[in-house]
Amino acid sequence: MLKVQFFIASVIYVTSIITSAATPAFVGSVKLGAPPTIGRASADGKRFVVMLQNNEQRPSGLQVIDTSELEHPRLMGFLALAQYGEMALASDGKIALINIQTEKEMFDKETGHEVFAIDLSDPYKPKELWRKKIIARKVILSTEANAFAFSRHSANKPEKWETVVASTNREQSTKIVEEGKYF
Repeated sequence: MLKVQFFIASVIYVTSIITSAATPAFVGSVKLGAPPTIGRASADGKRFVVMLQNNEQRPSGLQVIDTSELEHPRLMGFLALAQYGEMALASDGKIALINIQTEKEMFDKETGHEVFAIDLSDPYKPKELWRKKIIARKVILSTEANAFAFSRHSANKPEKWETVVASTNREQSTKIVEEGKYF
């Protein structure tokens, strides 16, 4: 099993926890050139994706790392982003779902968000699949990057809140649940 730890601002240390989860052993590292904010591994442990903060050397973005050989992790593709945010990764490592707040989140108020999907099927050339601007109180990404949900004022009753659950498949199907009602 793959475990990745962030110890130094721009280096990722890859550890193996196959032998013992209590005492992981360092087996490899890779220099990122920027501080990571979040990272996710594919289910098979062969791909690791990190979101990086901007610095003098590079912009914020998504860095794909090949971790198929734990002793020798390799940098693959990079996709620059305007800023960093939350990320979910599909279990096969081929889709990343990102939520970036475009306005400061405020309790019980709607603010701006951008939710978008990144195609990682070619890990050397990550590309944006789609992007959706949302005004919402809160946005939550599914851990498998196959859906997201957000709460907003109800279109029918503005004094009430509703939750929108959106699938990330090509149809972008949605389900709306009004406050106090359930599926």
